Amino acid sequence: MRWLRSAFSLTWKFRNLNRYAEELYNRFRGLARAFYRTYRWLHTPQRRPWLESAQAIQFQAMDEKAPKKVGSLMDDGFGDFSTWAAQEQLDPKEAYQAIWFWVRRSIDGTDQLFFQVLSDIMSVHDAYYFEVWKE
Repeated sequence: MRWLRSAFSLTWKFRNLNRYAEELYNRFRGLARAFYRTYRWLHTPQRRPWLESAQAIQFQAMDEKAPKKVGSLMDDGFGDFSTWAAQEQLDPKEAYQAIWFWVRRSIDGTDQLFFQVLSDIMSVHDAYYFEVWKE
């Protein structure tokens, strides 16, 4: 992830490269926004119990013999996320990908690094949106 951050940092210094980075970002703008907003939603104090349950289920899913309990987690706490994502007009597939990406990253401890890189990229290539939603 650090290499990606460095690569985008270079593009900000050189106009020709910045144009290509902007084109690349534009292809993934909706996905980046979904990942950004989902991280912010997931990392609130009231969602901590849900995150911990999701982490436990993810660990179980790594063991092929363990029963899959993702459905019960969705019933127990994902409904409010789905409702929120719909209200925020996030693509449901992108939001679903994002929530499980962040759960896995929180398990391996890289979630803050990924979020920082995403924030850095968005602050340059999606500055208005970033400023509106950063806090």
